Amino acid sequence: MLKLSYPEAIEKADHLKALGETTLYLRDDEGFPYGRVVSVEPGSSYRLNGPTSCWLVAEDQGLTFRLSIEFEPYSANGSNVSQFDRKRLRDIMLKLPGPARIAFADMLADKVLPEIAKRTADLRKSLNTQADTEECVRSLIRAAAEKEAA
Repeated sequence: MLKLSYPEAIEKADHLKALGETTLYLRDDEGFPYGRVVSVEPGSSYRLNGPTSCWLVAEDQGLTFRLSIEFEPYSANGSNVSQFDRKRLRDIMLKLPGPARIAFADMLADKVLPEIAKRTADLRKSLNTQADTEECVRSLIRAAAEKEAA
């Protein structure tokens, strides 16, 4: 796999194409061209039954550039709740051109939100059951104290 930054790849675009190397995987610190993103795809990271990453796909000079975006910090691994990095994801979304921003939102709505919403509903149901049990115990304690006082 070639290790080039975005500017280096653009500078060597003709050579890369001649070699058949037209797709490059970049890191964010390699100057990813957010303004040239043409599509957004679900990523390969999954946790709690849903994707926790996506691929941003940009095109320039006949080359395709791909950047993997993780939605959660690595510290979220092992926890039983999603911990998406709201500020980071918002900052990335705002770097995208209009159509790519819509594609990002569509991918989140279609591929990410359904499992998160289902998990949230399940957790709320469990929390409500637990809260009802707590209230049951508290009311029994109150009732016993009231009976003793009478």
